[in-house]
Amino acid sequence: KQWYQRRVAITAGGVEIPCYVFVKDGLTNSLGWDDSIKTQFLAALVASAVGIAFSQPFDTAKTRIMQQRTYRTDIRVYEGFLDMCRLTISNEGRRALWKGAFPAWCRNGPWNVAFYISLEQFRKLDQWKNERDHSYF
Repeated sequence: KQWYQRRVAITAGGVEIPCYVFVKDGLTNSLGWDDSIKTQFLAALVASAVGIAFSQPFDTAKTRIMQQRTYRTDIRVYEGFLDMCRLTISNEGRRALWKGAFPAWCRNGPWNVAFYISLEQFRKLDQWKNERDHSYF
C-alpha cells in the first residue's frame, strides 16, 4: 500500500503541478490568453490527463495484484509489479496497462479543475490581502 501512496504523491507533485503551470504559461504567454477561469480550466484538464497517463499503469497493477487473491488464495498469477507488467504486455499488449484511463480521467478531471481554480483564487486573495505583485505559493 505504501508504494501506491507514493505513486499518488509523485504523480501530483512531479507531473500534474508542473504540467498545469507549463500549459497555463503556454496559453497565457504564447497564445495571448488572459489568466482567466477558462485558461485555468483547460490547463487543469490537460494536467489531469497527463497525470492519468503517468499513473494508470500503477492503478492497473494495483487492481490486478489485488484481484489475483480474490478467487483463490493458493494461486498467484503475478509476483509483483514488474512481473505483472511483463505478463500483461506479453498477453494483451502495451495498451492494456492503460485500461480504465478514461473513467479515471472522468473522475480525476473535475477534482483537478476545482483544485486548480481554487488555488488560483487563493493566490489572488494572497496578493490582494498582502498588497504584493506576486504570490508566494
